[in-house]
This record gives sequence, structure tokens and C-alpha cells, in this order.
Amino acid sequence: MATETTRNAGNTRLRIIYLDQTPSTNNYATALLAVREAEEGCLVWTQRQTRGRGYGQNVWESEAGKNLTFSLILEPRFLEASRQFQLSQVISLGLADFLAGKTGQEACCGPDVPEVRHSLNPGESRSNHVGGEAHHTPASGEGQDAPEGRELRPQFANRVTIKWPNDIYAGNRKIAGILIENSVMGDHLRWTVAGVGLNVNQESFPSHLPQAVSLRMLTSREYDLKECLTELASAILVWYDRLALGDVGAISDRYLALMLGREEYRTYRQGDRLFRAVVDGVDEFGQLRLRDERGHTSVWPFKSIEWVGEAQPPA
Repeated sequence: MATETTRNAGNTRLRIIYLDQTPSTNNYATALLAVREAEEGCLVWTQRQTRGRGYGQNVWESEAGKNLTFSLILEPRFLEASRQFQLSQVISLGLADFLAGKTGQEACCGPDVPEVRHSLNPGESRSNHVGGEAHHTPASGEGQDAPEGRELRPQFANRVTIKWPNDIYAGNRKIAGILIENSVMGDHLRWTVAGVGLNVNQESFPSHLPQAVSLRMLTSREYDLKECLTELASAILVWYDRLALGDVGAISDRYLALMLGREEYRTYRQGDRLFRAVVDGVDEFGQLRLRDERGHTSVWPFKSIEWVGEAQPPA
């Protein structure tokens, strides 16, 4: 049974649709869009998602009633389809800010990284219409889980970072994942469904998820899920508004500063080949940029490589 509440998040009015149970919040949100029963700011939330989807054939597993599983509908018609990875960046940054606040850390990790003012009002729904045929395409995907590695800064053992392309980590453990799906009209985006899974109050995970962690495990506190939901949605909308205003430089700088593996060598596998490299950012299409020990830079699309070795600081 669906129930609805509304509340303001800056200039955006969040319409929260709560479902007791659903196979997939992304599927539910997409179905609403198909019959024109949803608009920017509509958020589909359930505490029991039975077939949560990840990238490709991956699934998102979540204990019922313990975590956040939701999908936020956006209408980024100002954004060219070729720049769709920037949506993954703003969702990731919203998650990182929310988690940094809950764990008592600074998500910002350097004086050169712009400060985020959470009082900035999120943008209103954009209505620019771009002609052309509309079609549905999946965007950012879920990467492989990283193995345990030595942290460069022991005092930040649970430091919140972004693992390219769409996972959020606390230390070397995964706490959240993102699945973004877009509809394209012409050369611009028509709508976006941003699915988020965040481990909040779960205290144990299946044996095949040894690197999963939750907020409760990190802080020894139990959290109100509805409060967390509205706080997190507001944090995401702050960054979404900055994207709409064209503040791409600040978004890129902050994202780079928070990327897992940015200041450490890790061993990567591409097919049968192993090599060591440091994360050097992403290109304009969201592909991972790595710099090897000889200083050579290479670019990698989603799911083309995986981490396989311990982290080591650059020499």
C-alpha cells in the first residue's frame, strides 16, 4: 500500500511515496513516469525491496526495515546526454556529505576543495523541452568491491570516499551504492531515476558480503530512517542545484578529492594483465583515469578493470 507525504527541500518540493514492499523502487519510479504520474522531486521509498537492482546482473541486498532503499526522480533537461555522469557525481557527493556529517568527519579533504553551503536552495524543476525521440538508457554502473588495503591516513580508518563509478565506502568497506537510469530526448536528458541503497541500521551481513558496513556499525547508534531519508535527499539536491547552475568545476574538484585510491597505488587487473596505478580522476564521459608508476595515464570505461591488490602510498 502506498502512502504519500510532501515536504519542502529548498525550492524543491519532495513528494515521498512510501511503499510497504516493492520489488524495485527504480522500476516503480519508472512506471510512474511512463504514465506521467511523477515529476522532479518525487521520491519512492520502501523498507522492503525484494529484487533491488544493481548494474547489469548485480542485485542490492538489504535487510527489511533496517536500511534506506529509495529512488529519486529528477528532470535534468538542462544537461546534455554526453554529460550524464555528472548526475552520478552529484548523487555521490550528496551521500558523502550526509555520511561525513553522521560519522563526525569532514567530507572535504583539502583546502583547495570548495566548501558546500547546505543553506543553498536546491533548484526548481527545469522545463526546457528538447525535441527528438525519447529513449531509455542505463547510466552509471556498479563496480567490483575493493579488497582490504592499507590506509594512507590511519586516523581516518573509516573515512568516507567515493569508489568509482557509483559506490560509497567508509574505509575499505562498502556502505552505499547507486544505480542511475536516464531517459534521453534528442541530445539532452529528459528524466533521471537515481536509485540509492544505504546501509543504516543493519548489524550483520551475509557471508558473501564481507566488506559491507552500516552507519550503526560505524557509530554504535541507531538512526531514524525517515529523518535520514529527508536529510540525505536534501544533501543530494544541494549538489544537483549546483550542477543546474553550471558549477561543474566545484563538483569535479570535490569528486576528485573524495575518490578512493586517489593517493595510493593499487594493483589492477585488466583481463590477464596486472598493473599498479593511482586514481587520477575521471574524464568528461565519466571513465576512470589511472596513472601508472611510469607516469603514463590511461582511461577505462565501466567494468573494464578491477582492484586486486593492497593499497600502497606513491613513492
